[in-house]
Amino acid sequence: YMVADKFKIEFRIKILHSETLEPIADPSKFSSPNRMSNVILKVQEKKLHVSKELLAVHSPVFEALFFGNFAEKGKDEVEIKDVVYE
Repeated sequence: YMVADKFKIEFRIKILHSETLEPIADPSKFSSPNRMSNVILKVQEKKLHVSKELLAVHSPVFEALFFGNFAEKGKDEVEIKDVVYE
């Protein structure tokens, strides 16, 4: 589109697959409580201290889990099954 007689081009890129072998986030950052964490996710007997709000903003599944009509809404620790920790 044009803005002030100049063309303006906007790109949106969605990465569908990446060949990287490095983890997206360093799990050690979530191994203990921090000033933003308010829930523990238990995945394969490992605990991740995370923020309900931050997860909810990035995932409709977590938004429903933490702020919908589910039992997990008021829990301090939530077990996530059928997910590989790595």
